[in-house]
Amino acid sequence: MSVQTLAIQAARTLIRGPRGRRINAAYAGHYKRARELYARAHGDGATAYARTPYPLLVVPPDMTGEGLQSTFLQQTRRLAIAADHAFALSERCFFLPPLKRLDGTPRTSDLPEVRARQILTAQLRSHADLDALDDVALAVVDLAQRSIYRAYAIVDKVYVYRNLVSQAEPIVSWRWHYDNHPREIIKAMIYLTDVGPRHAPFEYLRHRESGDPAAVDPLPTARDSRVTEAQLARFRAAGYDPFPVIAPAGTIIFFQDNLIHRATVAVDGPRDVAVLQLRPADFCPDAPINARWTGSFHHEDVNPDPNDYRTIAKARMHSA
Repeated sequence: MSVQTLAIQAARTLIRGPRGRRINAAYAGHYKRARELYARAHGDGATAYARTPYPLLVVPPDMTGEGLQSTFLQQTRRLAIAADHAFALSERCFFLPPLKRLDGTPRTSDLPEVRARQILTAQLRSHADLDALDDVALAVVDLAQRSIYRAYAIVDKVYVYRNLVSQAEPIVSWRWHYDNHPREIIKAMIYLTDVGPRHAPFEYLRHRESGDPAAVDPLPTARDSRVTEAQLARFRAAGYDPFPVIAPAGTIIFFQDNLIHRATVAVDGPRDVAVLQLRPADFCPDAPINARWTGSFHHEDVNPDPNDYRTIAKARMHSA
């Protein structure tokens, strides 16, 4: 890392650091209130304040032991079919690396850039009409409320995307990073296809002896959350190695998104996932997905005020 880059990061932390700390404190206080409300509603005495939800929890498709409904796997299959139909139509997707125009090509598979394996991912522009998404979200959030948060929760964002077989250079999320969100924000990644070692598995740094994931303390808005080669080397020297999550369709990966993680490139076949970004709520929602508070790729990653249940539109999108 150059001296100039270090100076820029130091200046950003000096200027934006106080705001980042205020955001962290706001989410911590909000989560505490949400836990107290949940405990009063359920009469279980669960008022102890857990500062950090589980760092990572992998729930396999056979989920009866986790208290999910036996219909969950059927619901994820319905969602997978709906997503597959949507990915097939280029007008329903935007792409990374971005395409300047689609040239009227209706099917994603016929796009020259896709055929040439120049595209890393197709991301659905909208999740609004995906069959079974609401059912899947309800089951996932219910599990998160009971087993992770001990508080009510909402779906803050929905991301549905396909990692395409590609020879493109890794960019953005395909590089080691953390999300630099308040600790109370977690993600639930649902595999919609079987994921083998060459099907773009989710990957994170895990200690080779303890199995603990590597994580970074967040400072929202103030830090560059990409992990440099020098930082990665220090993690590796401390005993952390890349660990891919190889699992069948229907698997849920709950993770606190300040873990050091990355997307990987699909080699043998595509990988489809639905990612639900969750956060605590200080009320009992009628449904976890609601147009009022549930955004997508079109919205900012984090609402800096946890008491404000609205989506915030991005000023610009990163793909056509």
